Amino acid sequence: MAGTDDEWEQFCTIAENHEKYADNPRDLPNVRANLVSHIPDSDYFDAMIENVITDYCIAKECSRQEAVEFIYSGGITIKTPYNSDIQAVLDRVYADDLNFTYDSEHNFPQSACAVLDYSGGVAAIIGGNNDNHSYNRSYRVPHKLGSSIKPLSAYAPALERKMINFSSLIPDEPLIFEDVDSSYEWPKNYDGIYDGNITITKALRKSKNAAAAQLVDRLTPMYCCDFLQDNFGFTTITNNDASYAAMALGALENGVYLHELAAAYAVFGNGGYYFEPHFYTEVLDSSGNTVLKNDVEMHQAMESDDAWIMNRLLYYNVNTADGIANAAAMENIEVIGKTGTAANDLNLDSGRIFVGAVPDYVTAVWMGFDDESSMEDIQYIPPTELWKNIVGQFPLEHDKFTPDDSVIEYEFCTSSGGLATDRCYESEIGYYTSDNMPTECHE
Repeated sequence: MAGTDDEWEQFCTIAENHEKYADNPRDLPNVRANLVSHIPDSDYFDAMIENVITDYCIAKECSRQEAVEFIYSGGITIKTPYNSDIQAVLDRVYADDLNFTYDSEHNFPQSACAVLDYSGGVAAIIGGNNDNHSYNRSYRVPHKLGSSIKPLSAYAPALERKMINFSSLIPDEPLIFEDVDSSYEWPKNYDGIYDGNITITKALRKSKNAAAAQLVDRLTPMYCCDFLQDNFGFTTITNNDASYAAMALGALENGVYLHELAAAYAVFGNGGYYFEPHFYTEVLDSSGNTVLKNDVEMHQAMESDDAWIMNRLLYYNVNTADGIANAAAMENIEVIGKTGTAANDLNLDSGRIFVGAVPDYVTAVWMGFDDESSMEDIQYIPPTELWKNIVGQFPLEHDKFTPDDSVIEYEFCTSSGGLATDRCYESEIGYYTSDNMPTECHE
C-alpha cells in the first residue's frame, strides 16, 4: 500500500554566494537560480531539503553551513517518496479559489494539506491556497487539532486497555469539577445536547465532547498524553498537554504538524504500525555512494486487531447518515476519518481539520486563518468536501482496507450495546476481539 517511489535527481554546482543563505535554505534564490535540477521549487522541496540538512548535521556532526555546502556541491541524488501525480492534484485544487469558497471576492480562509502512504512516506504537501505561499503551513506550522485528537488520545488507548469495546456504553454527560467555592460542569457538547448512556460508536461518529472527556477521565490525562507521544510520534506535545482540554478536545499548547497527524492515523489502516513521516529515503554522492540513509523509525503502535476495530469505528464516522464526517464518503472506496474544530482565545471557531484515509493514502487537510481569526461568519467549503475533491482525483489501486482476520463481527443492539437478539429494536454490525466481547442484550 506504499505510494509511488519517484526519484528526484539533483545535479547542481555551488553558487558563489550560498554562504549568505546557509542558515535558511528557504532563502536560497540565487543558489536555486544556478541549479540544473529536476526538483521543483515547492513546499515539498522546502521540507525535503530541511530534513536532509538536519539529518546530515547529525550524521556527520557538522554545522548547518557545511550541510548546505554539501547539498549544493553538485551531482548528488536525493531519493524521496514524492509522487508527482498526487502533487499535481494538490497544485491544481489549491490554484482554484472556487474549491475553497463560493465568495472568493471576500475574505476566505487559508488551507494546507499533507498526503502520506502507509509506510510514512510523504507523497505530497501544499502549504497555502489563493497564491499565498508566504510560508509552508503544511510542514512548518503546527495546527490545533480539535476533535481529530479523540481517536488518538481517548478511544485508541481505552480500546487497547480493554476499557471499552466497539459498542460499550459511555456516559454522554459532562464531568463535574470542584472549584475553590463552587463546582462546574465541563465540557459542553457542540450542539448542547447530552444523550445519557450511548455506545462508543455513536459517541465517536457524533463527536460527543462529554463522552471523550469521560474516557480521558478514566484513563487520566497523563496516560493519554504519554500514549500520544509513545505510540503516535508527535514531536510537539509538551508536559502542559497532560490536561483534560488537550486530551479530550485537542486544545494542545503547540498544535500538531499535518504530516505527523496523517502518520498517526495511518496506524488505523496498516495493521497498527507507526512509521515516522519522511520526505527522503537516501542521499547519494556523484559517484553513486550512499552518503545519508534515512533509517525511518517504526514500531507497533497498536495491536493489529485493535487497529482494525478503530478503523471500523472511523468507517462508521464517515459512512453512516448521522456520521459527522459523512460529506467525505466516496462511492465504491472505503473512507475512514475524523473532523476537528479548533477555537481561538475568544472561544470562536478558528480552524477546521479533516484527516481521512483510503486504502492507499492518508490525507490531512487544514483550513483557517494565520492569525486564528474566527471562521464563523465567512463562507467556505468544509474540509470534508475539500478532502473528497482532492482524494477523489488520486490514482488509487485499492478500494477496501485489509481486515484483521482475528476480529469477530457480531450484531449489537444500538440501545444497550449488548449482542443483539431477536428482541432488539435496532442493531448494527460491531467488531470485537474474543477477549473483549459485550454480553447479550437483556433489554
